[in-house]
Amino acid sequence: KKNKLNKASRIIFFISKVSKKICQNNEGLKFNINLTSNLLIFCSIKCANAIQFEAYDTSSLNYAISKAGAGDVIILEEGEYGRLIISDESNKSDNITLLSRTPNGARFSHVSIRNSEGVALVGLSITMSASELYGLDVRDSSKFTFTDGEIYAEDFNAGKNVFLSNVENVSIKKSKISSTNDALHAIGSITNLLVIDSGYL
Repeated sequence: KKNKLNKASRIIFFISKVSKKICQNNEGLKFNINLTSNLLIFCSIKCANAIQFEAYDTSSLNYAISKAGAGDVIILEEGEYGRLIISDESNKSDNITLLSRTPNGARFSHVSIRNSEGVALVGLSITMSASELYGLDVRDSSKFTFTDGEIYAEDFNAGKNVFLSNVENVSIKKSKISSTNDALHAIGSITNLLVIDSGYL
């Protein structure tokens, strides 16, 4: 009921293949959502100044990114998400966080960040196929962080695991990067690149 929600709380429904989902906000209020067999759901809860989204597949992730604003968090369930591209010349997707619910459980074949600020990836796994030029590709962006993640290449002779171009304040923390002929490659203007507690395998 509306009288049970404060102004900083809301629920957004979207299509996702589940029959029932319980969402809980910061005040401990629970919302039971019962669906018929073919209905799909996506739930986001706005608490304080941020919205927490949940994504289960590529479609729900892309939807969440399109709706997320500054400070919002997208929690990724375990699974295969394919290629991810965040390109935001309008600054709409700045300062968002993608967080894998289980360590390295959200798996990607390629991640590209373009024209964005403050994007954080936490606990993601990137396995670059032989057909990909880059695993993690960050260009014309600032304040990007990749934390507690994994970046692997299927082929030692594959492209670049990490590619950076014209970036500022980029941090790679507590992550594992498999060795290739060019594990990390940077061109253009690179300002304040920080690699902490990360190593090549």
